Amino acid sequence: MLKTRILPFILILCLLFVSCTGNAQTDTFRDDVPAAKVLSAALDALGDAVDGWQDYTTVYSSLAGEAEDAYMDPGYAGQVFRGEYGASLAADGVIADYAVCIPEGLYATEIDIFRSADASGVAAMQELLESRRAYKEGQRDGMIHYLSQDANARGETKALDDMEIVTYGTYVCLIATADNTAVKNAIRTALGASPVSVGEEPDILSEPDAETEVITEPVTEPVTEPVSREDMEAAAAADGLVMTIVSMSAPDRVVLGGTCLPGAEISVTGTPKDHLFGTDEGSWMCEVEIFGKGQGETDITVRQVLDDKISAPLTVRVSYDPTIDFSSHGIYAAFIGDNMQGHFVQQLDDWMGTNLLSKAEQQKIAAAVADKVAFLDEYVDGAKLLYVIVPNQVYIYPETVPERYPRSTAEETRKEQFVRIAEEAGATVLDLYDVMTEHRDDEYKIYHKTDSHWTDYGAYLGYEALMNLIGTDFPDAKPLGIDGNFYFYKETVTAGDMMTHLEIPNALLSETCTFVEWLHNLPNNPALYMKGKNELDYTPVRDAQTVTNPNTAGLTLPTAMIIRDSFSTNIFGYLNNAFGEIYWRSMWDYSFKKADIKRAMPDYLIYLVAEKSLGNILY
Repeated sequence: MLKTRILPFILILCLLFVSCTGNAQTDTFRDDVPAAKVLSAALDALGDAVDGWQDYTTVYSSLAGEAEDAYMDPGYAGQVFRGEYGASLAADGVIADYAVCIPEGLYATEIDIFRSADASGVAAMQELLESRRAYKEGQRDGMIHYLSQDANARGETKALDDMEIVTYGTYVCLIATADNTAVKNAIRTALGASPVSVGEEPDILSEPDAETEVITEPVTEPVTEPVSREDMEAAAAADGLVMTIVSMSAPDRVVLGGTCLPGAEISVTGTPKDHLFGTDEGSWMCEVEIFGKGQGETDITVRQVLDDKISAPLTVRVSYDPTIDFSSHGIYAAFIGDNMQGHFVQQLDDWMGTNLLSKAEQQKIAAAVADKVAFLDEYVDGAKLLYVIVPNQVYIYPETVPERYPRSTAEETRKEQFVRIAEEAGATVLDLYDVMTEHRDDEYKIYHKTDSHWTDYGAYLGYEALMNLIGTDFPDAKPLGIDGNFYFYKETVTAGDMMTHLEIPNALLSETCTFVEWLHNLPNNPALYMKGKNELDYTPVRDAQTVTNPNTAGLTLPTAMIIRDSFSTNIFGYLNNAFGEIYWRSMWDYSFKKADIKRAMPDYLIYLVAEKSLGNILY
């Protein structure tokens, strides 16, 4: 699916390269302008082309001292530009100066200015920025998914689509903005060359016409209509079985779903293997393999089974389809297991043991964690480094994982390796596996089935465990009990983000979800779910912010800085009431910013992530 975007993208880049090469032959550029000055001119030119872009970018300069906000830690620089923590940016002596404005979290707007020591180093810097561009392109699907509801992100897709690398004399620049033409001309002017005339850029910020009708394609119907289909559907519906979803998820797999009687099981036959799937409070969804290439069409029969009563059947016909390709969804591609439990393929590397840490990686992680602990000891009054890891759903509900994904038999998972290494290096790790396993079958769900996150109740259990741990040092920070403080309840709403990544309209399936009602006013406790949906709205909690708790009279509460992924959304309100002050870093910005930490002087520096995101915080 992504392939259809890449070919025109590459053609545009080729044309831009030729254009830039031509300019380099005829123009003379200065080689003594500080990169920070060039970047400043570029940022001024960008202006308000993207609403609020200044709020989610950070400027770094090679001229900044270690204690300054603009200082970029070499380890973080290696991770950003080379994809490996601590990797060298370029050979010694190649980079004379740089200034970069890079996004925090999953955004695209970025301007990087690098100046080579001489002309011979330009190729090395071009290669460096190519690696950065490849990394950003790899984040495309996650960015588009998470920012699709964000009014401030309207120019971000264009910034990613138009991303380019240009060379002006000894300066090499990566530009990804909503108005690259203005930025390039500002850079040329700053380097003593004349601006160039380029075709008028489209108005990417124009609002859609209110009269425009958005048409959503329905899920593909079976190729051949069965005989008396209406009668069959009516008979099944009379028994409580309805099918609303028939959608291919791979060339040889199909997702089926709909409604049923509560407590029923779903029998699926006519496939290479017969199945009996669990359901979820009147909804059902399953994923089954069909006969492969060259083996003809598959007639699938679906029945409801409840108390030894079997419903009238529903039959659909599907066949192997080599055009089905979900690779554009990357790590966010989804699969459905038993009991309607959805999972992201991002969890499979952990489950199958394909991401285990080598000895060299373990040594590097140990050194990185020890460095963080030492920094906090020396510069932040001994603040504690605390990792909170929310386990993958596959480990809490292993029985839901399809047989085609074999579980690793290794002695340790990657998470278990990290826990051991981090604790030996002086950090504290709260692995929530035991907590979530203990409560996996509670009345209220701890994870959603059609959405990739934990529920409000699951987040409460995480909050409870975390504040019980911190309460050993700060007794006033002990967690609030459920009784008299929180009311958990169930509500049937439209399905969540798993549907998006299966390319199935959310409205075709519902889920009975668990939500919370706070019985007291808590500081900064916004509504987090889209109305009527099992889908989070990150807007109130995504960006960096500081929350001060007004309910501290007579209490001694700690302060914290929290580095996090999207699992911080549901726990946001709980934790704001547990600390005196919290410095929430922007969601998905995992960098260890020493200047920010020293300025905040927290009692705890907390990394809060799901296990599947652990790779972002190893170093």
